[in-house]
Amino acid sequence: MLFLQRALGASRPKKDDSHWRPLNEDNGVSGHSFMGAVPFITAAKMTENSYLKYFFYLGSMLTGWSRINDNSHYFSQAALGWWMAYLAGTSIGEGETEKKKVVIAPAPVADGVRFTIVLVF
Repeated sequence: MLFLQRALGASRPKKDDSHWRPLNEDNGVSGHSFMGAVPFITAAKMTENSYLKYFFYLGSMLTGWSRINDNSHYFSQAALGWWMAYLAGTSIGEGETEKKKVVIAPAPVADGVRFTIVLVF
């Protein structure tokens, strides 16, 4: 999300410039929309109740809507912020379904980093 904010290069509505100019500005994605959506999307992913799930997804869109309402972002910028939050929440929610047999992981030691190999039975 931080990369896309700068890479897309879009301005805010208050500057009356809706053109996308790569690397020109840092408002291409709404950071407020992203940060406001993450907790609600996480809660929606965690609940089993479908009514609460819809409530949380609706709540995740409120911050982006307020940014559009305040003329601080265009719809596309708020939607991109929400979509990035949705992708982040979805990628975290997809856990491992089966255990790995061999796990290779870095381990810090006094003189650097070593790799450990763990065999799971």
